[in-house]
Amino acid sequence: MATNKKYWKGFDELTESPEFVEKKNNEFPAELSVEEFVGSKEVSGFTTDRRDFLKFLGFSVAAASLAACEKPVIKAIPYVNKPEEITPGIANWYASTFYDGNDYGSILVKTREGRPILVKGNSSFGINRGAATPRMIGSVLSLYNEARLKGAHRHSDGGCLPVSWSDVDAEIGSKLESIAERGGKIRLVTSSVISPSTNSAISAFVNKYGGSVEAVASDPVAGEVPQETETTTAESNVSADVKHVTLDEVSYSGIRKANQECFGSDFIPDYNFSNAKVIVGIGCDFLNGWLMSTEYVGQYGKTRKPESGWMSKHWQFESIMSQTGSNADQRVRIKPSEEGVVAAGILHAIGGGGQAAPENLAAYCQKVGEELTAAGGASLVVSGSNDTNIQMVVNAINNHLGSYGKTIDHSINIGMGKTNDDEIKKLEDELTSGSVDAVIFYDTNPVYFMENGEQWRTAIEACELSVSFAQYDDETASACGYICPDNHYLESWNDFNPKTGHYSLAQPVIRPLYDTRQAQESLLVWAGEAARSSSKDSTVVYDYIAENWAGNLFAKQTEYTTVAEFWNWAVHNGSLDVKEEVPAAQSFAGNIQQAVSKATDIEPQEMELVIYQKAGIGTGKDSANPWLQEMPDPLSKVSWDNYVTMAPADVLRMFPGGLSEEAKANNADEISDYGAWNSLYIGQESPAKVVSVTVGEKSLKLPVFPMPGQASGTIGIAMGYGRGAHGGTEPVIGKAAYYTGKYGGYETDDSGNLVAIGQNAFALRGWQNGNSCLAGIGVSVEATTETYPLACSQTHHTVMGRESVVRETSLATYLTADSETYNPPFKLSVIKDGKHQEVPVGEADLWDAHPVENVGHRWGMSVDLSSCIGCGSCLVSCVAENNVPVVGKDEIRRSRDMHWLRIDRYFSSVGDDDRNAWEKDPTTNTFDYHKMEISEASPSVVYMPMMCQHCNHAPCETVCPVAATTHSNEGLNQMTYNRCIGTRYCANNCPYKVRRFNWFNYQGYKKFNENNPAQQEIGRMVLNPDVVVRSRGVMEKCSFCVQKIQEGKLVAKKAGRPVQDGDVTTACADSCPVNAITFGDWNDNESAIRKSAESDRAYQSLEEIGVKPNVWYKVKVRNVEEDVAVVEDGHESGHEEEHDAH
Repeated sequence: MATNKKYWKGFDELTESPEFVEKKNNEFPAELSVEEFVGSKEVSGFTTDRRDFLKFLGFSVAAASLAACEKPVIKAIPYVNKPEEITPGIANWYASTFYDGNDYGSILVKTREGRPILVKGNSSFGINRGAATPRMIGSVLSLYNEARLKGAHRHSDGGCLPVSWSDVDAEIGSKLESIAERGGKIRLVTSSVISPSTNSAISAFVNKYGGSVEAVASDPVAGEVPQETETTTAESNVSADVKHVTLDEVSYSGIRKANQECFGSDFIPDYNFSNAKVIVGIGCDFLNGWLMSTEYVGQYGKTRKPESGWMSKHWQFESIMSQTGSNADQRVRIKPSEEGVVAAGILHAIGGGGQAAPENLAAYCQKVGEELTAAGGASLVVSGSNDTNIQMVVNAINNHLGSYGKTIDHSINIGMGKTNDDEIKKLEDELTSGSVDAVIFYDTNPVYFMENGEQWRTAIEACELSVSFAQYDDETASACGYICPDNHYLESWNDFNPKTGHYSLAQPVIRPLYDTRQAQESLLVWAGEAARSSSKDSTVVYDYIAENWAGNLFAKQTEYTTVAEFWNWAVHNGSLDVKEEVPAAQSFAGNIQQAVSKATDIEPQEMELVIYQKAGIGTGKDSANPWLQEMPDPLSKVSWDNYVTMAPADVLRMFPGGLSEEAKANNADEISDYGAWNSLYIGQESPAKVVSVTVGEKSLKLPVFPMPGQASGTIGIAMGYGRGAHGGTEPVIGKAAYYTGKYGGYETDDSGNLVAIGQNAFALRGWQNGNSCLAGIGVSVEATTETYPLACSQTHHTVMGRESVVRETSLATYLTADSETYNPPFKLSVIKDGKHQEVPVGEADLWDAHPVENVGHRWGMSVDLSSCIGCGSCLVSCVAENNVPVVGKDEIRRSRDMHWLRIDRYFSSVGDDDRNAWEKDPTTNTFDYHKMEISEASPSVVYMPMMCQHCNHAPCETVCPVAATTHSNEGLNQMTYNRCIGTRYCANNCPYKVRRFNWFNYQGYKKFNENNPAQQEIGRMVLNPDVVVRSRGVMEKCSFCVQKIQEGKLVAKKAGRPVQDGDVTTACADSCPVNAITFGDWNDNESAIRKSAESDRAYQSLEEIGVKPNVWYKVKVRNVEEDVAVVEDGHESGHEEEHDAH
């Protein structure tokens, strides 16, 4: 009988072998240590099946690290004593702080079963108010970088070998004592320290070996807490020459020196962009990496919403197309050598002295001057130059306008950017002369980012004692005798004082993964202020910070009555505001006319270099982060490389191909010929040309990317690449920092060494007027015959007049005209009642609508194109939340990227004017579609986040042969992964092209081992257990973070109430620093999404095809004067948004 059939799991069970019987009778398997579990041979090759993923919920950190196993886990370590704060399946959130010397912000860290898996901005507390850069969001992945050092190391002839912490302390302490006894030189080199407790630890170290030290309290920011007196005396009798020197990748020394000249104090003031009605940026990318950009981006976003009745007017003068410049209302292309000329011209235009601008810039400076004068103190001028004279001229502009006290507050000082370039030159001289006996590096890597890095390496190796606190065997650490690896910031206690009156805390959210120690602990141990903990669960730094806060900050606040309550709430909130005062700055002074003379006397170069920060890689600390490497650059849309940006016309002159002399002449300033434009195309089968860039005796070979908006006679190269080139055959800073082979493994050079991604642009940095210089460097650029494949996620540059995709208008039109003028409703031509008639799209339905309107929930999203700055935070947050796989350069190049959300970038076209004229009068005007593919030399830019639109008439659903993609009763287009057979019919039928196909088993195939964290034993710990890991052959796409929707509904259910607006949000909306994305229940009439969707600016992309998306976009509004044509290079131009000074 069929019912009597018996099944066995295998022959062992059938035969009841002794081994099987023993295992069957052993209900509780032998105890297995974490180290044995993670390091076992059986585990090392495992990858994950999506069906097995959820089996690991509830296991400890070690088991969770295998969350991407291909086979069922047969070795699991359950909790013996479950921590009170951890409930399997429930996320914990911790308030903390991110600071890496370049980006700062209060954050929230999400953990699952003890594993940090997501970082986002803290919208409730902190000065950034929820804003976070892609680098901050992606920083959680660096915690699981397998290249992190597992403990202390000593460099010797035998290589970099592990050493115990007790031996390190004994050896370093002995050498420091010896150097101090003979009065030697000890240098502690750090990035800008804004931690009061770290400054206190540094002071203790200096006191120990230097005899006496001026209190850090002389600095009004980040130094007041630790010291009670201005000078302390060391208890020991030793007295060395000990100095603390600050060295950052990007110097702000010019701003500090300018304020010293103008106000008598070396400081950086607090800028408030939200109070500015006119903003002028001169070579300043203040939305990306400039000082407190995480605070500025939110302030700027508040001024870009036209519903308030006004928008800030943003002028940008710059050389490269920066992220900030791409969002400007009016942009003027200049060379770096002209930045001083522009500043002096604006000062002259507002009647503050200065010097009249030359003819090619005079009209712009005059117009800017008029608008600044009209705004008065509600204006702000900022410069990214590190030239003291240019910064003094900018100070004079702001002072004349009355901006101090309104948009600039010099009673609040910024603690970042403390590098003094004069001190750096002295340190270089000391090191290279061999007079430094001991040097210690904390969070700084000069061998990599200084232009003479190899000289630094040689000098460091020659020191009697050299120590690095780096987490990796990086460029500088590899030259040091000892590496005492610091904890990751998510494993650490720390405090911060980024600006006057604001303090924040960082707390550990996971036990240290390795045998590392905080740098502060090491300094305190070597200073004799603490004993080294024998465990990595050390409380030395915690105790030190808590004592400092209790002794110094508690008395400055009145909200809490006990120290315990004060401390607990400070940790809970992550930050604290207190009343503090800095010494009053003197009245404005300084020899401005002398500064004007020097700022305008910079000799222009035939070709000038700008070294800039990318939104993803930044200064290079994140170059081994695969999420950030794979994130397309907001403007070029290139992943996994740096390159030379150059004006398209300059590229054409350098690589004319077979163009005739007439064609060359016609396209000399702005390309208008389609053939010429097409010759510059970069795509899967069209590699980029390669150029050689030379500064002095240093040369780099890089591919060239034709970048619309680039000033002629300039080039740009992103910093932060070429990391880890010193590592030889080992990926010493992380696997993702190196080029990978076509079928896996690494690319190697002729010597068998790994090849670092990109080239190190820092090697080309220079000096100008005594300060470090990253812009205006004279370079020689030569064409080569080589080509190089770039991975571009977007190869079309313009929207080609498709107003159904992107809609734009001016502020004046928005405020004065009817909405049908700038946002006309779509109508379709149909035959009705025997006649051709135009009817609204909604009346031309071919399908029965899904019953989602006013029935239960209907989840929807809106995106404000006026607010979106294209930063990419939403993209990285989506990757982290939804386990989006990293696929690497080769797959991106083949248009196989897996991002659920993309940010389309569109430049204005040279054919836009002809198209607009044709629309007004098609009988007398014409236009050329080919020209509409060509970007303007000085284009306006719009960013458009594009994800699955969750269409109520979804064309993907109608073609799926197995019903793997269906529509929910809440308006979601949902995927059933284990039903999908990969026909890709849905992707072909999607008009938005937002569906992604798993071409490979990204969690298992060897090609992705070096890039995809899910293939790495520790990297798997970042996976979100609430989202299944997809396998080969299935489609995936944006789900509107359905797991977060379910979570919000469950929270409301447990509370016994309906879902409220704000209970549910998506990862992209949650991470947007300018609140451009709104998500919620459209059926809730009072919800923010309903109001946004019914706004006069709201429209739906490709609405005319009738798919009825649940995503709305809002018309892009620019603060420009449309009706005024300006004279540009001797001829009238109809586009006023962008100008060229050449």
